Amino acid sequence: MTTLSSPVRTLGLVIMLSAAVSAQITPAERPFGAGAFTKGEFAARRAKVYDAIGDGMVILYGAPKRERYRRWRQHNNFFWLCGVERADTVLVLDGKKREATLFTKRIKAGATAEQERTGLEHVVSIGRFEPILIELTKDAKRLYLPRWPGEGSAQARDSFSRWGKPDPPFDGRSSRPQDFRSGILRIAGEKEVKDLETILDPLRRVKSAAEIAVMRKAARIGAIAIRDAITATRPGILEAELQGVVELACLRAGAHASAWTPIVAAGPNITDFHYMDNQRRLVADDMVLIDAGPDYAYYTTDITRVWPTSGTYPKRWREIYDKLLIVHRKTIAAVKPGMTYRKLTGILRSEARAQGIANLVVGGAGHYTGMSPHDVGSWGEPFVAGVVFNVEPLVIVPEEHLHIRFEDTVLCTENGGEVLTPLDVLPWGADALLKIRDEQR
Repeated sequence: MTTLSSPVRTLGLVIMLSAAVSAQITPAERPFGAGAFTKGEFAARRAKVYDAIGDGMVILYGAPKRERYRRWRQHNNFFWLCGVERADTVLVLDGKKREATLFTKRIKAGATAEQERTGLEHVVSIGRFEPILIELTKDAKRLYLPRWPGEGSAQARDSFSRWGKPDPPFDGRSSRPQDFRSGILRIAGEKEVKDLETILDPLRRVKSAAEIAVMRKAARIGAIAIRDAITATRPGILEAELQGVVELACLRAGAHASAWTPIVAAGPNITDFHYMDNQRRLVADDMVLIDAGPDYAYYTTDITRVWPTSGTYPKRWREIYDKLLIVHRKTIAAVKPGMTYRKLTGILRSEARAQGIANLVVGGAGHYTGMSPHDVGSWGEPFVAGVVFNVEPLVIVPEEHLHIRFEDTVLCTENGGEVLTPLDVLPWGADALLKIRDEQR
């Protein structure tokens, strides 16, 4: 009989153990994409866009046909506006008429059926795009066109540099948004052009009740995924195997995948801030950091925890851990309407000084989270109810291979901050994480 290696047995054990926890999310609660939202939700979003653009017109392209052997996914902004999950589509929103037109290659059940299914006023073949667009835009005062490439699951605005131009620099190629603008203006004639993101970013920043419900589910998936990884942790297992545990939990719960390659950093890798090689084999007393989140119905949450492979937290780690947890709690408690990113960073740093670790804390308070792990949002604009922000205090001491980070997705409500991470599934306390790690041994 072949004897399975310890890491393989570990993964098999986690598959069985996590099934009971993952079962808390029933099949009826496992939508992907448009199934998580109603037509009315998308119509309400478009109504806000119509209010904002007046007699202007939005023209936006969807994601192109998938790469070979890659699962296809719609761009975030396109999905946010209409929920249509179909490649090679164009959406036109007429602010004056307050009507939407979808251009698509496939109209399986006929235009009328597609209109009923999507809630869009017009669905036509993309083969008729040019003559219809000429007619639609002839009286348009302004065109709102994308400036940035379409976001995918693991992408965010801060990942697009040099106005979306490809690497290497100076190669002379234009970006897809540039090509799209040029093509639209060739068809529509010279028009006033504004960046579509100036309209959509403020609207996406404040989440609706439906979006918040999806993000609560995403937070539970993320918490279960990291809890499963903590349970699987032991000397001899690869970082990549813990990554697999995380991704398995995401897929089992109905997510498209993990929203980005999970960061699984152990030992000396722990201070590589966005480490994703995940090739180290854990040894006794390694400290492990996992930063992960699911791509669930086009939304994610972002969670980070740190724990030892075996034994307890080293004394210095534990002292800083407990102090940083106080900073984390105090920063979360400050999330409320009227708060800004800059003010929140000031509160974080003030509490770090009070705990005597200000010289070790790096970075700001965190980042917006939503359709992207680093979601769109103004750094200076005050929070309002519905804003979702990731609070992320962290300590990095490279020469000591020391990195402690707490990260949780927090919803701003009228009554303050609500931590979306279910802390009964994935707590903060060091002793509680050790108990999870050891509970199945």
